[in-house]
Amino acid sequence: MISNILAKSNIASIAKTVKTTSEKMKPLGEEYCPHELDVICQRGKAAYKHNAHFRKLIENYLERYSGASSRLEKSAVVSDIVDKVRELSPGGGFIRNIGGWYFACGDAIAREKVGGTFREYLDDQYKSSTKAKKRRREAAAATTDATDVKPVAPKSSSTPSKPSTPPKPSTPPKSSRRLSEISVVSFESGPESAPASPAPKRRRVMEPKAFEIAAAMNMPVFPGDIATCDKTFQLDLSSVDHLLLHDDEPLPAMISPDSLNFPSFDYMTPECQQSDDQVDNFDILLSKICPL
Repeated sequence: MISNILAKSNIASIAKTVKTTSEKMKPLGEEYCPHELDVICQRGKAAYKHNAHFRKLIENYLERYSGASSRLEKSAVVSDIVDKVRELSPGGGFIRNIGGWYFACGDAIAREKVGGTFREYLDDQYKSSTKAKKRRREAAAATTDATDVKPVAPKSSSTPSKPSTPPKPSTPPKSSRRLSEISVVSFESGPESAPASPAPKRRRVMEPKAFEIAAAMNMPVFPGDIATCDKTFQLDLSSVDHLLLHDDEPLPAMISPDSLNFPSFDYMTPECQQSDDQVDNFDILLSKICPL
C-alpha cells in the first residue's frame, strides 16, 4: 500500500514537470507495457529496436513526403502518419518513459518524432538531420586536426652560423645632423686676379665649416644655399626664410668676414613678406650681384 501511495505521488510530480512539454501528456499507468505498434519518442538502442514497425511506416510514406512541393503538403503527410499510428496502437500510440512510468505524448511531440524520422531518412536534403550534423562534426574535427599539425624542421648536425649584423651607421651630433649634408664649397681666385704671365698657382681659400656658418647666422644652413662668385661667398636664405623669419622680426646682422676666414662674405635674404615678383632662383640673384 505504501509503495502504491509513493508511486501515485511520483506520478503526480512527474506529470507536473512534463506538463510544460505537452498539455496532453498523460500517464498510462504503472503496469503499462509498450505495444509493438507504439512509437517510443526517445533516443537510444532500446527505443530504436522497438520502433521497427514505425520505421517501415515511414518508408512507405517517404516518396510522398520527399515529393511534396510545399510545407503544407509535408504537414499533411505528417498528420496522416500520426493518425495512422494512433489508430493501429491499442495503447498510447506515441509514448515516452519518464522516471520509469510511460506517458502518452501530445500532438507536438508526436509530429516532431515523425518529422525527425523523415529527416533522418532524407539526411542528404536536410542539414538539421542527425546524420548530417554528425558528418559536419566529423569534417570539422578532421579539419582542426589537420591545421593543428605543425611541420617539424629537420635537425642539422652542424649549428648554423648566426647572420652577421651589419654595423650601424654613425649618427652625427644633433646640432650638425642637417648641416652635415651641406656640400663643401672651395674658393679659388678668379682669372682676372691672376697675372698674365707666368700664371701663378691657384691658391685655395680655407673652406668654411658648416657649423661655423650656422652658428654665426644663428639659423640652419641647407644644401643649395651656398654658392661662390669670384672671391665672394654668397649665402641664399630663401629656403630658411619661411621657417625662421616673420613679418615683424628683423633680418640677422651681417657676419664679419674675418670670423669665417674668407676674403669676403656676403649673404642674400629675400623679403620677409612673400610677393608675386619675388625671385626664387638663386642663380638669377647671383648673376645680378656678381656678373660673370
